Amino acid sequence: SGDQYEGEWFEGLRHGKGKSTHIDGDIYIGNWANGERNGYGKYFFPSGNIYDGEWKNDKRHGFGISYYSDGTKEEGQWENGELKEAGS
Repeated sequence: SGDQYEGEWFEGLRHGKGKSTHIDGDIYIGNWANGERNGYGKYFFPSGNIYDGEWKNDKRHGFGISYYSDGTKEEGQWENGELKEAGS
């Protein structure tokens, strides 16, 4: 597929700290559990946008900040990939 992963494994799954680089230019650096993004991590999009925060079951979940290439940002509590409660 062209995707690459450098990091820790457990029983054939990404588990622990690692870096995933997708062929489309997306990069995730952070924690994994059972093959999914879990815990703290940063996701870099080809557009220049960045998500810096918590993950659960491969989705943004918990406190996180999205930085956008136009200089704006959103921060707050995420739930299953959606910003539910914005902070300042």
